[in-house]
Amino acid sequence: SNGNAKVDPFSGEGGSALTIDIESIQIHWSGIGKLFLGLLAFPFFLAVIVGGLAGFYESENSKFDDYHWLALNWMFGMLGICGICLPLFLLDQHFESADWCNCVLALFYTIHQFEENGYDAGGKRYPFVQYLGFVMDCKADVNMTSSVINVRGDCGVDEFDIMWHNVYVVLGMMVLMPLFFLPFYARDYALLQNAVLVAVNAVGFHIVPGLIQQKYNPGLLQSMFLNAPMALYIIHRLLRDSRVSTLQLIFAFVLVGLPGQPALFLTPAYLFRAGTITKVQAHMWHASLPLLTLTSLLMKTPEAPEDAEKRKGKKEKNGKVLKGKTK
Repeated sequence: SNGNAKVDPFSGEGGSALTIDIESIQIHWSGIGKLFLGLLAFPFFLAVIVGGLAGFYESENSKFDDYHWLALNWMFGMLGICGICLPLFLLDQHFESADWCNCVLALFYTIHQFEENGYDAGGKRYPFVQYLGFVMDCKADVNMTSSVINVRGDCGVDEFDIMWHNVYVVLGMMVLMPLFFLPFYARDYALLQNAVLVAVNAVGFHIVPGLIQQKYNPGLLQSMFLNAPMALYIIHRLLRDSRVSTLQLIFAFVLVGLPGQPALFLTPAYLFRAGTITKVQAHMWHASLPLLTLTSLLMKTPEAPEDAEKRKGKKEKNGKVLKGKTK
């Protein structure tokens, strides 16, 4: 059919008052992707946090086996969410949108999680535990069957801590909070904070150690080709377009970069290992990490030049109207 034709959807004939311009119909793939991401991320996040709050990680709980299975396989679920949603976002690119960038950054990170906790480049299952032992200078090992995983050692970290940290940061900090809870004016800084977190993790904990040791570590390949380039490009665009300030970048770097990132993520492990906190308190620590995005509510995002001009023009117009009324 002629793409320029206006067609009556009921009679199929032209000339009707009710017409449809076929060429004007656009499919907003990123909007569909955002809808699917929300529908998939929320129940996944809810399952993890409800199980944690209910103590399903305790061996005497009847739900222990199901929650233990989730601790073994959560990374496959996260990768499945990426497989469904990422193509939709890539079909409709909007680097100027904080929501779009947050979604793509989070979906890229699920691939990183799979290389760390699913299978690494050498085909090794759940390789991150040994690397974590190296980072924390402690002993860590994995006992795993087809349905159960048990992280052993003196690091103060088990399979549940690893699941909590990964799910709460990616789905909580990078998806649910900025997309569905923060007001629009706060989302540029929230994106900056997430991009800094991803960039520091990629460069500081994977790429630089890999270069120094001349050795592969779990998550290195994804960090080199996806996380680091994407996060650094987002930071560059935010600064270039005056959507965030240099002061905000410094604050985000301290909070979720260095020294903030290792402090936020490793402190509960050290405290639990020392016997200072319980597993319940360790879970609450991890579950509270998405609340870090609320710092964006305190950050005044710099006004873009075009927005300032619009505001100035609106003020001048309102001033003229008010002056006319007083006359």
